[in-house]
Amino acid sequence: MILVNIEGRLEKDDGTEEKKGIQKEVTIDRKANLKSHRLYWIGRRAQDVFCSALALIILSPVMLITALAIVIDDLGGSPIFAQNKVSRNGRLFKFYKFCSMCVDAEAKLDALLSQNEMDGPVFKIKNDPRITRVGKFI
Repeated sequence: MILVNIEGRLEKDDGTEEKKGIQKEVTIDRKANLKSHRLYWIGRRAQDVFCSALALIILSPVMLITALAIVIDDLGGSPIFAQNKVSRNGRLFKFYKFCSMCVDAEAKLDALLSQNEMDGPVFKIKNDPRITRVGKFI
């Protein structure tokens, strides 16, 4: 909302001046108009790609060190874990993250199911033995 003040001077017949003012509240919804333009979405996408690329360049040394630490800690295991996720629109996509558990974590799951502290499909136990030292850190 914008508050607009309009002031004017009124010159009378006798040569004196009188100030007249009007104050009006004006609501301008620029975001609604801006988001409807195609150029806005192109600029936003360009900004997203640029910022993501910049973050990737800046964080790549940290990610490389993390990947090497995972490989060394897990004796040659893959540093990246791929998991299928469902998007907001219901589409499946692959989600990549650093591996925080040992290579045979799924095989060890059956033996640990009795220690589950959560109800339903969620599995969680304190001090899970499948989590590696690097996994606890990340």
